[in-house]
Amino acid sequence: MNLPVLPAHRSILPGRTLVPQFVLRHVCRVLLVLVLFATLVTPNTSDATIVVPVADTALTQQASDIVIGKIVDLHSTWDENHEHIFTQIKLRVGEVLKGDVRTHSLTVTQHGGIVGDVESWIDGNPQFTVGEKVLLFLARKADGSLHVLHLYQGKFSLFIDADSGVEFAYRESHPEGVQVMSGAQHLEQRSTMEANVTDAALTQSGFLPLADLKARIHDTLTNPTSAPLSQPLAPLVTPPSSSPAVTREAAPFTLLGSPAARWFEPDTNQSVSMKINTTNSPSGASAAVQSALTAWTGVSGSSFKFQNSGSTSSTGMSSDGINAISFGDPLGQIDPPSGCSGVLAIGGYYRSGSTTVVVNGTTYYKIVEGDLVFADGWTGCGFYENPANVAEVATHELGHVIGLGHSADSTATMYAYAHFDGRGAAIRADDIAGLQSIYPGAATPLPSPCTYTVSSTSLSVGASASSSTVNVTLSSSACTWTATSNVSWITITVGASSTGNGSVTFSIAANASSVGRSGTLTVAGKTVTVTQAGAVAVPSCSYTLSNSSFAVNASSTSKNVTVTSSSSTCSWSATSNVGWITITTGASVLGDGVGSFTIAANTSSVGRTGTVTIAGKVVTITQSGKTRRKAR
Repeated sequence: MNLPVLPAHRSILPGRTLVPQFVLRHVCRVLLVLVLFATLVTPNTSDATIVVPVADTALTQQASDIVIGKIVDLHSTWDENHEHIFTQIKLRVGEVLKGDVRTHSLTVTQHGGIVGDVESWIDGNPQFTVGEKVLLFLARKADGSLHVLHLYQGKFSLFIDADSGVEFAYRESHPEGVQVMSGAQHLEQRSTMEANVTDAALTQSGFLPLADLKARIHDTLTNPTSAPLSQPLAPLVTPPSSSPAVTREAAPFTLLGSPAARWFEPDTNQSVSMKINTTNSPSGASAAVQSALTAWTGVSGSSFKFQNSGSTSSTGMSSDGINAISFGDPLGQIDPPSGCSGVLAIGGYYRSGSTTVVVNGTTYYKIVEGDLVFADGWTGCGFYENPANVAEVATHELGHVIGLGHSADSTATMYAYAHFDGRGAAIRADDIAGLQSIYPGAATPLPSPCTYTVSSTSLSVGASASSSTVNVTLSSSACTWTATSNVSWITITVGASSTGNGSVTFSIAANASSVGRSGTLTVAGKTVTVTQAGAVAVPSCSYTLSNSSFAVNASSTSKNVTVTSSSSTCSWSATSNVGWITITTGASVLGDGVGSFTIAANTSSVGRTGTVTIAGKVVTITQSGKTRRKAR
């Protein structure tokens, strides 16, 4: 059979000098993202993502659309916030195998691409060239945009063999940037499609007749082994576009390799700062990630060091200037698993397109940001329930963030196959050799990882509006932290973010309900619980007075009024409304009590009348004038 020349994919260039067995990371776009898969593939070559491949029947069932067509255009755009680059792949549709596609043209959106001097790429993405004929398994996001399902696994290139005239389908079975799960429980079980291909060489190389592939898709759709995961809706012909102001034509999106990249911070004895967003993290994840950061730090003969710089609200693979590790795929960048197969995690970096340095004879571009994202939907699959597995995945992916590729040494943590043998965050001799080659030198001791202490993790307050302060104590003045409220009735007023020791002040709104409530804040990664009492119901109060009036002579005197209240919680007071009557008892009383007052002598011969108000009721005092004596 006369096989065609297929679109190029990454390999080690002839003549490149390498430290034995380790492989330098070849960056395909400024954002290099290394994908962890849970799929079913046969181990055969050393590449760069962790895989456990998705069965073809599952791809068929999970896809919203399956189409055959020709690539007619490729261009890349920034999103509205200038944080993500996407490439839009325009496809002229020739045949629909699944889905409600009623147009001759579709646009498929893929994370990554080139816009100006900035490049971005996810390892494991399918590679495309204009003019190429393809069969695509597609999935649809919430906004209606289409993407290739499970990265490279959802794309077949189609070609006609010049000798036989037979049209073949080819899928890259193990691209660079994809690491494969090892161990008997995760070894590939050949799909029915591949098992029925008679030519073993074709099976191993990823080639099979298109007619066979179409027949297997048809059999799965007409005789499904399980119900489809969802009822597909009609896809959008053109996905939502970003602002024209940030859209530019890019070079052909062939996803070819590009020069290696490294961090420049170690050259000036600086650490690479990583922050952790623990939201949705599995049990023990924080400790596992810390152990992974430590594994690559302070290695003898290398200047590289990571620094755990505390918590962050940053999420996902995003060019936001923060090196973040997040959990649960918060931006929805990873297809959900099919059963327990699919993508486990993605990790990688953004690099400058112009700044370079030569180290040990190799030219490197400057890494400016690195992120790691763990996928969602894997509960119960046995991967992330074990903290040692989380630690190994984090260590491997952070190795890619550093700039390392996959090792040919099967004992290395950077080997193309995940071990999950309980090694956790350990790195081996070949991993160390790679680190020393990219970052030669000796690292100075790094300060201890950031630890945080808050002055209080719980507060109890009354129903009235109030404010409170929590103090934060850190292990290092370089550590950063943030404070966020998780409920609407608690508002951060001072200290939403800070570096080093500090405090956060927050206001608590009045609770108008008689039912108490509880809310939380997250301060330096710690949960602070605020419990607020319910408002006390105001009783219906009524009062009875022993007297409503007094008549007195002109001499000074005092009087008492007994007050009977309907409730011991009812409050009342006594006030004088004239200057010659003074309240002596009863300025503020709860329940029953006595209101007392003195009446000054009337030095005038004219009588007078005044009032006091006791418990809201008016008491009238009538005082006669002074009697004058007759002259003798």
